[in-house]
Amino acid sequence: MTKVVRFTASWCGPCRVLAPIFNELAAEFASRASFETIDIDENPEYAAANRVTSVPQIIIFKDEKESQRYIGVKPKATYIANFNAIL
Repeated sequence: MTKVVRFTASWCGPCRVLAPIFNELAAEFASRASFETIDIDENPEYAAANRVTSVPQIIIFKDEKESQRYIGVKPKATYIANFNAIL
């Protein structure tokens, strides 16, 4: 089971930039992974448990283990190329 988690915060400008890209990726890769968004202010324990110290951040979990981590906003093409290789 593969899960892609986006860590975000309501006050984060780059998080707002990443949101539509993440939603498009979720639609495109829905058959290969589940996608979830976590607000670090609402879920600080989960963010801390995953060593999230800055947002936006995307972590890919394969079989509940971290497989890949992206910090900051990347071009959509970068995510697509990496997701195709990983998922």
